[in-house]
Amino acid sequence: MRNRLTSSIDLPDLGKKMTMSLCVFGAILLENWISDGVEGNTLFSRVYPIQMGRDGFGEVMILMLLSVALLSWFAYRLGREFLSVGFRYVSERGEVEPKAHLIFALSEVKGTLEVENPTGIRMLVIPNGDILKMDDSIRSFDEKMAQLTPLKSPIEQFIRGVKPHIESLQKITFLGSDSSLPQWEMFTDVMFWFFPELRNRKVDVQRVRADFNDLIKLSIKFQSIIDRVKDKQQLSIDITGGTKLVSAAGSMATLNHPEVDLQYVETKQGPDDDKKVISFNVVSYR
Repeated sequence: MRNRLTSSIDLPDLGKKMTMSLCVFGAILLENWISDGVEGNTLFSRVYPIQMGRDGFGEVMILMLLSVALLSWFAYRLGREFLSVGFRYVSERGEVEPKAHLIFALSEVKGTLEVENPTGIRMLVIPNGDILKMDDSIRSFDEKMAQLTPLKSPIEQFIRGVKPHIESLQKITFLGSDSSLPQWEMFTDVMFWFFPELRNRKVDVQRVRADFNDLIKLSIKFQSIIDRVKDKQQLSIDITGGTKLVSAAGSMATLNHPEVDLQYVETKQGPDDDKKVISFNVVSYR
């Protein structure tokens, strides 16, 4: 005799797992689109541009909200039979346990590395004319961040993501696309300017190329990196950068490794006028 779940959703176990994964991914993707729309970004620019204040925006947002509710309900019904998935905050907002190995997904930076003449100071130059001068005479983290923040660069979130780990950090793995991975040196130079002790410690910097538009390949790539780490309790995956698919794949990869933490750097200032690092797990209860 079939139970209540299988009497209404009659799928083999493998089909249920695949369908639930697609539902979860779809809900995450829709939630990110809703967030982008609320922030005023243009949605579906290549197909049918939708933006706040234009005709059809409200209807599209309502449709996406209903779709999130439907996908979440369907994933819940499927998951109850064989898997329960939940989020677990590892620590309070802004309180992150230092790790030895970090994985960062790189977002493409609109800018170039240049050298100022005749001082020889390395500079990050943004197309709008803003400049980050990596002057070694500046020692204070806050003074350096005061120069970096106005550039509104993904490097800011990267630096904030590294900061809680500088005492124990031994290795960084950059996961990048064809366009973002070549900029690994830019991220590394700014990191060593902010934290010269990491250069002195000779922190190992690894680079891994990935297709940011293929969820399956991304999941396999994350899994292969995790599998090579001996002490997985010392590993944290930062899912701030990259694409929404990268965030989804990074979260999915940790389901089999609850000892691996995820972290996310706030992109907007919180109630205390700061951008905090949030550490959490995606945990399966079987």
